Amino acid sequence: GHRLKILGLNCMGISICIRNEDLMFKEWQRKLNFATQSPFVIAKLAYDLFLQKYVWNKNIRSVTVRGINLVSDSAPIQLDLFNDQASMDKQTKIDNCIESLRSRFGKEIIRIAGEHGMVVKPCGEGDFLEPYGADCRGCMTIADYERAIGQKLDAPKIKSPRSECACYQTCDIGAYDTCGHLCRYCYANNDIRQVKVNMEHHDVNSPFLVGNYRPDDNIHDVEQKSWVNGQMDLFDFLV
Repeated sequence: GHRLKILGLNCMGISICIRNEDLMFKEWQRKLNFATQSPFVIAKLAYDLFLQKYVWNKNIRSVTVRGINLVSDSAPIQLDLFNDQASMDKQTKIDNCIESLRSRFGKEIIRIAGEHGMVVKPCGEGDFLEPYGADCRGCMTIADYERAIGQKLDAPKIKSPRSECACYQTCDIGAYDTCGHLCRYCYANNDIRQVKVNMEHHDVNSPFLVGNYRPDDNIHDVEQKSWVNGQMDLFDFLV
């Protein structure tokens, strides 16, 4: 919804894409009889579609929600008797209020981070915080990888799985609700009690963070290939 607002668009449909633990995808779509850019409306419709369509025989690895059948938010709207326009107008006011709060508090977070020598890198939020000093080019780009390892990379061009994400491809090596540091700002811990349970299941002899192999696990071997370019260029000698 936020991305649609930035681009001045409404959607007339939604799409959900579910990726399960076997990395298999399934996608479902639903047409709407009204135009919206509200993140709350889109989220509710996506959740309803998920409940209707997904058969929970596999654990879920990722969920992607997209607005489809896009139209300009300045296009004329045809009202009908089946939609509660008053409720929709109320929701629009709430969305606008939240957008205002995001800009105000986002600006303040960027200021505080700058005072402590840090740069804010928003994740998939568009570039609306860029004028205040945020780096909206992506939080894990090729340049970030190169700076982290101190070497150049010859990485192939790969399209990001999310249109709003500028980061290069990544591979999850962690698991939610497993870290005992319990930082308050961290989204990776949702249930402190579950964190304690998972930590008790940690096996020092296992390659996993939690537990070990199970009989019903599907193991996928991934080819590991180095993209490190060991050659130096002219700029390396100028540093």
